[in-house]
Amino acid sequence: MAITMAVNERYDAAYLVNGSVPVKGFDIQYVDYAAVEGKTVADIFSDQFNNLTYDLIDWPFTNYLIAKDMGKPVIAIPAFPTLFNPLRGPMVNRSKGIKGAKDLEGRKIGVFGLAFNPATWLRGMFQHHYGVDFDSFQYYENEPNSMTGVDFPRPDRYKVERTQGIMKMVSEGDIDAVIMADGGIAPTDTLDRLFPDYWSEIQAYYDATGILPTNSVVVVKEETLKANPGLAKAVADAFAEAWARYSQDAADDDEHMGLEVAELRRRGFFPHTDGLEANRKSVEKIVQYAHEQGFIKTRFNVDDLFAKV
Repeated sequence: MAITMAVNERYDAAYLVNGSVPVKGFDIQYVDYAAVEGKTVADIFSDQFNNLTYDLIDWPFTNYLIAKDMGKPVIAIPAFPTLFNPLRGPMVNRSKGIKGAKDLEGRKIGVFGLAFNPATWLRGMFQHHYGVDFDSFQYYENEPNSMTGVDFPRPDRYKVERTQGIMKMVSEGDIDAVIMADGGIAPTDTLDRLFPDYWSEIQAYYDATGILPTNSVVVVKEETLKANPGLAKAVADAFAEAWARYSQDAADDDEHMGLEVAELRRRGFFPHTDGLEANRKSVEKIVQYAHEQGFIKTRFNVDDLFAKV
């Protein structure tokens, strides 16, 4: 019987989906979760949390941490299909006079899920590297999102109003800024990036921490792993090979999660090495941020989050 894996058919994962890099020894049935009829990516992510629909999934890292902390029978494989830096993603209404991160204090902030991965990373960056009091934010949480229907910890420190249409709200000035995934959107007449020179901010964070953040991780049901000895290593090996090919093959004018490949190469981020050791600092940091922000009770040891390969 085929093992199901939900991924987005892009970047390194495309090499697995198109068959050029096999998961050796296993029959994998791929589902491109960006192309499931009648469902959004957010639907797929929340369905996985509630129903464990797929044997394996390329999942945002905070989704995995929260699931693990809540006792879901899943474990990660040390394969990280996407890198990013959320400092490219925040967009601000040009009329609001927001010139830097500190100007966000006390503002109305739209977010595609209170605990979604970019927001969790950004709050940690804002706190530790920009001195921002993110408890001062008034959040407008777009519904549905990747944690819709999930009863995860939502500390009282966060002032949250659930709503819809936050992109329209920020464009019309009803809210001041929005935290976006995948590097945000191109600036418009009404919206600009919080950090127009985002590469300077990305480089400064890397220089301070040694981290270009991991965005997602491959997560497997424990029962699937138990029933298929060797699966974790085969998946990790396949993604490592796919990453090596992709980061060599990608054209300079391509983008990876909104980041220009030419610039990733110039700054030494490509070619990228997959696997736990190459990404350990990033995993340690997102565990720290998620724990500090109250979304997980356990500050996990990194090795306890991953299947042995």
